[in-house]
Amino acid sequence: MTASSPLSLSKLIVSVVDDDPAMREALVDLLDSAGFSALAFDSGKAFMLSGAAERSHVVITDIQMPGCSGLDILQTLSTTLHPSPPVIVITALTDQALEQQAIKQGCYVFLSKPFDPVTLLSHLNDVAERL
Repeated sequence: MTASSPLSLSKLIVSVVDDDPAMREALVDLLDSAGFSALAFDSGKAFMLSGAAERSHVVITDIQMPGCSGLDILQTLSTTLHPSPPVIVITALTDQALEQQAIKQGCYVFLSKPFDPVTLLSHLNDVAERL
């Protein structure tokens, strides 16, 4: 990120939505160590009810969660917030149709688990530079 960017990394709010506690904690630790401000949610419902969607600059969500899936989050954000924050979808599922559906719904990035943390941070830095 360049010094002329209007939004510093520490002010970039990244919401992490994942029902797997280990993955959620690992993502939050990665984001914190990289200088981002991370918010963590154990379900799509908890995220949507929290009001964090309106404050988030980026949302990282697992795609397969009970109740409110990552695709549900993606659809809700794209229809209720204008502009909606970029959504990075992560999944252990290797389903091309699922990836195409997420991209069709406006997914910013689709990453398969396990993913390279450097790649994720690169995408977040790209978002920060555009804000």
